[in-house]
Amino acid sequence: MKARLEGNLASVLSSTHNAWVDFMLQRYINDKRGSVAVISALGATSLLIVAGAAIELSALTKSKDRLQDAADSAVLAAAVSIDSKEKDRMTVAEDAAKANYNDDFNFKMSEQDSQITIELSSKYETVLMGMFGHDSIPISAMAGSEVGTGGKLNIALALDTTLSMEGARMSAMIDAATDLIKSVKEADKDRGNAKMSIVPFADYVRIDPAFRDEDWIDVEPDHESTWQTLDEANSVNCRQVGSGESISTECDSYAYNTHTATVRWEGCMVSRPGGLHKTAAYNGSPFKGNAGHTTCNGQNNVMTPMTNNFSQLEQDIEALQAKGKTYLPAGLQWAWRSLEEEALFTEEEIDTTTPVQKVLLLMTDGSNTASLNGEKEDRSWDGLYHWGSADEEENQKEADALTLEMCTSIKASGIRLVTVAYEVDDNDTLAMLKSCASTGADFYNAKDATKLKTAFGKIGAGFSKVRLTL
Repeated sequence: MKARLEGNLASVLSSTHNAWVDFMLQRYINDKRGSVAVISALGATSLLIVAGAAIELSALTKSKDRLQDAADSAVLAAAVSIDSKEKDRMTVAEDAAKANYNDDFNFKMSEQDSQITIELSSKYETVLMGMFGHDSIPISAMAGSEVGTGGKLNIALALDTTLSMEGARMSAMIDAATDLIKSVKEADKDRGNAKMSIVPFADYVRIDPAFRDEDWIDVEPDHESTWQTLDEANSVNCRQVGSGESISTECDSYAYNTHTATVRWEGCMVSRPGGLHKTAAYNGSPFKGNAGHTTCNGQNNVMTPMTNNFSQLEQDIEALQAKGKTYLPAGLQWAWRSLEEEALFTEEEIDTTTPVQKVLLLMTDGSNTASLNGEKEDRSWDGLYHWGSADEEENQKEADALTLEMCTSIKASGIRLVTVAYEVDDNDTLAMLKSCASTGADFYNAKDATKLKTAFGKIGAGFSKVRLTL
């Protein structure tokens, strides 16, 4: 659609530019005085038109995006109110569209079987083009929703629990996620059709150490290790610098304590080498459990596998603590892993005869601050570490590219991907999260705790009822 808009606008600009040049040339033919000034005017006019075209195109694209978001919101609103009369659903849908698009538009809604389709059309009022007789450009958007039929629903919550979430942010996220769990529980009404998993992530994901003897995992053997920690009491003038994920201790001079002990795997998972860090399926390639060389340890939050024990889910959400840096691909992979039908975390029989709507919700409060490195293949349990480099911009660039690639693969596997940005002020991260979402209506930009709670509330209300299809 954007390419088509660019082509249309380019055509309009071309004709306008040619008309203007013809006008100026005619003036030059009729009046040869000041020819140098006229030629200069031609060049300046061309530059102004090109600059104006860029501004016009940007505004046109934003208007089209707003119209598409309005269509997505409208079809979701209609599908959620499926129990009402068709006339009432149309009113609900049109009101939702108006709330998201404050310019005039034409509204059309149709229903066939379990499919609802909404079409919106409007006009972009031009600025530059209006000077040359082109007052508006038509734009349109379409969205569809397949109404749920009471099938099964599996939801994976990939929740950012990094150091930047410490304090008020963590409390707000716990409240919002708890409300979401209660909403799904109420919708399920103990029928056993809904299940959820919780995947707290930082630079690593930690699973239950009880899985160490399963055949789908290679775990680093228990071993004796020696390491050093900072001895602040005997160091000189130590102080905390930075904040959140970038906090560290600096001293004028350093002293260290040396420790030697037996190190045992505590559930921390590094990434599989050979390109398998981009996938979730087991396929006979064991996942990698590392004991002694990561920033993840027994203090990190433990992942909750897919379950319909909602009381346990609420308890696990309440216990979340902030720790570590941000590495979104880790959260995505293990949330995706929990949605796989090839279940590794449970021995219960998987029902493959009933359609299952799969949803992955990714929530983060900031940019990627870690990336992959440290690949070792000489030991079966070694894999890719998430240390990153000292260059934070390079870490973000590499991890963002991998995040987008994984989002594409997740959506291609039939999983609905919902993304929530919580007090994120980095435009690149916001754009990435919006691109990751399955539709415009599946991206939420929560700028404060209240809006985070509202976003999770809307998600909970619509999870088990609808699935966007257009």
